[in-house]
Amino acid sequence: TADPAPMVYGDTLYLYTTHDEDQLVNDFYTMFDWYCYSTKDMVNWTDHGVVASLKDFAWTPRVNGAWALEVIERNGKFYMYYTAEQRICAAVADSPIGPFKQVEKVPMIPDKHIIDNPLFIDDDGTPYLLYVVIHRGFSICIAELERDLLTIKPNSETFCIRPRQRWERME
Repeated sequence: TADPAPMVYGDTLYLYTTHDEDQLVNDFYTMFDWYCYSTKDMVNWTDHGVVASLKDFAWTPRVNGAWALEVIERNGKFYMYYTAEQRICAAVADSPIGPFKQVEKVPMIPDKHIIDNPLFIDDDGTPYLLYVVIHRGFSICIAELERDLLTIKPNSETFCIRPRQRWERME
């Protein structure tokens, strides 16, 4: 498995991972399944199997990778943020072991190539999504989310770090 993303909920650690490259793939989209494992003691693990699959979320017929998931709990719902086709998307579940469903089968920011998407909740409860914009290099941005945790608040994107040196840019 790849891209392990841990989440502690109650007395349990949940570990979410992307596909297993060693599995036999009968369906192309199976390569883009997300799995969940849990433990209470870091010794004994439970395999919950596939908790989300890109074939259920696909908003594009061409898939060039899906990765970088993160799951958080907020107000009794579980939100999974992930990257697919260099776009950030979100899915929701009622349980930490899914199934996660994408409310709208569209990227959160459709007009930019964006990857990697940790969520940050400020002390005042304001949710922010951090991400990397790919345009002539890699820029790190942050944007405020609406209360639904699925929508980027308009005009809230702030560039935190931009490539400054020529060697940092992709020209």
